[in-house]
Amino acid sequence: MRKYGIDISEWQENVSYEKLASQIDFVILREGKRQEIDDHFLEHVKGFQAAGVPILGVYHFIYALTKEEARLEALSCIRNMEKAGLPGSTRIWADFEYDTVDKAAARGVLLGALECNLFTEIFCETVKAAGYPTGIYTNGDYIENMYYKETLEKYPIWLADYEGEPDYPCMIRQYSSKGKLSGYGDTLDMDYVEGEAVKKTRTKIVGLAQSWVGKKESDGSHRMIIDIYNEQRPLPRGYAVTYTDAWCATFISALAVKLGYTDIIPTECSCVYMIQKAQAMGNWVEDDGYVPLPGDIIFYDWQDNGTGDNKGVADHVGIVEKVGTKSITVIEGNYSDSVKRRVLAINGRYIRGYIVPKYDAEETEIELTDGTDVKGNFQEELSKRPKWTGRVTASALNVRSWAGTEHPNIKSWPILGFGNLVDVCDTLKAADGSLWYYIRIEGRIYGFVSGRYVVRN
Repeated sequence: MRKYGIDISEWQENVSYEKLASQIDFVILREGKRQEIDDHFLEHVKGFQAAGVPILGVYHFIYALTKEEARLEALSCIRNMEKAGLPGSTRIWADFEYDTVDKAAARGVLLGALECNLFTEIFCETVKAAGYPTGIYTNGDYIENMYYKETLEKYPIWLADYEGEPDYPCMIRQYSSKGKLSGYGDTLDMDYVEGEAVKKTRTKIVGLAQSWVGKKESDGSHRMIIDIYNEQRPLPRGYAVTYTDAWCATFISALAVKLGYTDIIPTECSCVYMIQKAQAMGNWVEDDGYVPLPGDIIFYDWQDNGTGDNKGVADHVGIVEKVGTKSITVIEGNYSDSVKRRVLAINGRYIRGYIVPKYDAEETEIELTDGTDVKGNFQEELSKRPKWTGRVTASALNVRSWAGTEHPNIKSWPILGFGNLVDVCDTLKAADGSLWYYIRIEGRIYGFVSGRYVVRN
């Protein structure tokens, strides 16, 4: 499956973001060069985000003459990413090419293959250490004559190749420098992505939700979300959402529509019908004590009395942004008529249940709201796939909402008895360093138990 987009820099002025949005799936922006920010970088970020176009990545044109300058350029790029408010999932591409060498020569400095590889690696490793995924923008000439094989094997490639099929493996291909689209009066660089870049991931959908925070009814900026929802064909139940309708479920659906995730996330403008579709898909978790991951979809029932598992009628919905040891941060549409964040307790009152989409695995980082960082793979960090069968050795074993005795028992299955069998899906350490298991009970309920009281069956 391919998706098509463009890459632009400060040279592209007078851009109609809304017109381009209907013709592209993504955009890559030049962030800057040397230790300078591109003149229109922040403007482009704001414009494409407002138009609902995913920013797939940015690139930085390296003009370093020394190793230290390469590092300082990377740090400048990181500062500009933070200034733009782009999420840590945004890939930063290193661009060392002909103009780098020519400008250096004009200053009496000869740059060759050694400097190309060294400066590129310093730049990439610096941004990688700051938490950003990275890669190399290059072409066939540089692959053959400048870059070492060892360097190219370390990072994904964004390849400029304008004829036939790509001559080298790449994550992104720039296939033309002469594209013409309505919304810009001159030619554009055209790109497509496939493979790793088009995976359906938690990082991408959370990043898109973050870019929509602040859209609201009072200034009409929420209308873009409604419009994206109404682009579906056929419309769910044949209903076109109006700008004055409640739009929390529409917000979640628009995220799925925009990213092409509708095969793993049901689209609906009604919470109740969305849950029904999720149940049919097989990705509904009927447990308000479930510990979610970023990208999971949380439903609320404001009539919940806080006793037992909530099975009432869902009133509201949002997408999980962050998960801490005790709390969840959620991004919600139609929260006080805008896209806003809410923080609530894990296994707290009003939680109705979750849609857990079957995202593709990704190498990334989960940022916990208490400041702890859990590095690794989402699918492997809290895997829901059983690794082995465990047997309970305690007479009564608490099943908790997170690793550690300070966390409450889950409501749907608070206690396990001696001899009970469970699926052990993963291991982790509590705050005191003790070993805990992430388990599945009866093939559908998840929780955390002390590793002291579970043995292999």
